[in-house]
This record gives sequence, structure tokens and C-alpha cells, in this order.
Amino acid sequence: MKKISAPVSSIVMLLLLSVFTSCGEPEDIVIPQNTCDTMATVHYESGSDIQLILEDGRVLTPANISAITNEKGETNLEISGFAVKEGQQIIVGYEPANQAKNSKKTDINCIVGVGAKIPF
Repeated sequence: MKKISAPVSSIVMLLLLSVFTSCGEPEDIVIPQNTCDTMATVHYESGSDIQLILEDGRVLTPANISAITNEKGETNLEISGFAVKEGQQIIVGYEPANQAKNSKKTDINCIVGVGAKIPF
């Protein structure tokens, strides 16, 4: 019986290892969880910007927001495409918006509604 040389057996082992470790469930996490670490409460008054009140009292004004009143007179609020409601607690990740230097708006780079399943 012919023996397999060491380099060939090493290559075979690496191939088998890569095949078995590449199997699994698709990734559910789109944004790394460690960027979404700031608790905030949504605050909105008609005619003004949506604000996020942080636990330490600081106020963030998200840059990418919309407040649209539907035919029933209800205002639908969105931050970065995520539907929110007045008084809702959310977890966000943010950074200063890339706008004018005197702008105090922030880019929300991740958002999770409290009560949602948070993957670990």
C-alpha cells in the first residue's frame, strides 16, 4: 500500500476542515452589536425635528428622519427608515453627521427597538 506524503495529507486535512467549518446558518446580524449601545427615548412635537433623549439627558437630533401625516391625521415617524413612535425606547449607534460644521445633527448608524430580539 502506498503512503500519502505529509504535504498531500496536510492539504487534504485543510480542505476537509474548511468544508466542515463553512457549513452553518446564514448570518442574521447585519450591523455589529457593539455599535448599538446607547439607550434613547424618541421625542417628537408636531412641527419640530425628531429628537432622541439619552439616559444621561443629552439630546440627539438624527439627520435622516421623516414625519409624514397620513389621511387619518396620524403622524408616522421614521429614523433611518426605522419606524418609531413618540415615547418609544430604542437602542442606537450614532456619529456626528457629515454636514455643515455648525450642524448638531447625528447619523444613526444602527437602531434596535427595545423588546426586539438582540442577537449575541
